[in-house]
Amino acid sequence: MENTVTKQTGGSLVKGILIGGAVGAAAAVLLTPKTGKDMRETIRRKSSEISGAARDHAVNIAG
Repeated sequence: MENTVTKQTGGSLVKGILIGGAVGAAAAVLLTPKTGKDMRETIRRKSSEISGAARDHAVNIAG
């Protein structure tokens, strides 16, 4: 029982961290003055980093 509660709490924490990170990254990208080409590259790179981090966290939670 205790294990289930801990996993649920940890999952919520990870979700919150990922969502907060994504919102913060999006705000930083959108508020930084860059050219269109630079902006697209930055968005592409950040989205790749975030998806990789999400996969890593999902593996850690599941395993």
